[in-house]
Amino acid sequence: MPTGPEHAAPEAAAESERTRAVGGPAQAPASGSALQARALALQRTVGNRAVAALAHRGRAPQALLQRRRASPRPAPNPNPSWATKGLDNPEHDCKPFPPYKDYHDAKLTWDLYAAIVPDKLTERCHCDLVGEAYAKYLEAQRTSYAYPDTDNCISRQLAQDDITHDTDAMTKRSDPRAIGIEQVLIDRWRRREAGILWYSLTGATRSMEIDYVEATQGSIQPADRGQLTETEISNDLTYVRNDLAGGLLFGSGTADHVTPDSEFGFDTRHVSGTIKITRTDDGSNPNFMDVDEVFTFYYRVHDALDFCPGNTLRKDDWDVDSIAYNTVLSDLSRLEATGMARDVEFTVNYHTTKTVKGWTVGRPRQ
Repeated sequence: MPTGPEHAAPEAAAESERTRAVGGPAQAPASGSALQARALALQRTVGNRAVAALAHRGRAPQALLQRRRASPRPAPNPNPSWATKGLDNPEHDCKPFPPYKDYHDAKLTWDLYAAIVPDKLTERCHCDLVGEAYAKYLEAQRTSYAYPDTDNCISRQLAQDDITHDTDAMTKRSDPRAIGIEQVLIDRWRRREAGILWYSLTGATRSMEIDYVEATQGSIQPADRGQLTETEISNDLTYVRNDLAGGLLFGSGTADHVTPDSEFGFDTRHVSGTIKITRTDDGSNPNFMDVDEVFTFYYRVHDALDFCPGNTLRKDDWDVDSIAYNTVLSDLSRLEATGMARDVEFTVNYHTTKTVKGWTVGRPRQ
């Protein structure tokens, strides 16, 4: 699920778990309904400024991005099986638009967002695949994507989410008490480290590369990239940068493995990995050894772009970004409940590497 604003970087604070603040110029509708007036207000007083700030803030020149507009518009199908109201959906969210005049308001809202959302989110994160996913969401096609750990912009941007992975980035830009997932994983190794290293790196053996998960369970297994053991970390891995693909598409994993997070089941995260360890001391101290360690973590993420169920809780601020956030989030959830948007499934693989040099390990007590 997409991420909440309380964890987002300051420059991305306008968005949260399932949100992407969007807006921009569009042709004024002919009718004078309340929804039309609200849409125009969003475009003129919020959209232009919000989109300009969010899409261009701190951006260096980038390669030409593929433009995308959602089409065709799906027919209304209220209360579809894939749209279920959740605990974090306020009262009026995830409810179908009224059938008045053949779902006039729903169609007007869909037309506005179909023209704006895919391109603006592509501009925001500079990943065409994010805009494509939102187009598929609005086209209400039951779509699934699988991205291997190769050079695609979603895998690349998940790995670039420093606030998710790196404790230093989290403490500088988020909660000072937060711990990045890499440190969580390394701490699990530290509980087993001394026993494994003092058993293995003695005598002529000065280096080894082992399976990370097996090592955290006290087992010494040579690293075999094709047969690494996985472990689930769904409660520990949340994507929070809403200027990258992770925060715009996903967010946190399943909370309880009880309530499905989308029509595709639970939002899960798994990790496997390797640890390459090299002993660097001369062995003169019988009670301590120094090592360099290279951790490579391989992540597998299963998630879905959807808002019902999801987190569409309101922001209380009255700034431009918050108004846009609240409006767009509610409207997308209602389009989903009207059957004019549908879940998009993702399975994404990526990896990160963490190097620790000069780490001292004491001999374990006998």
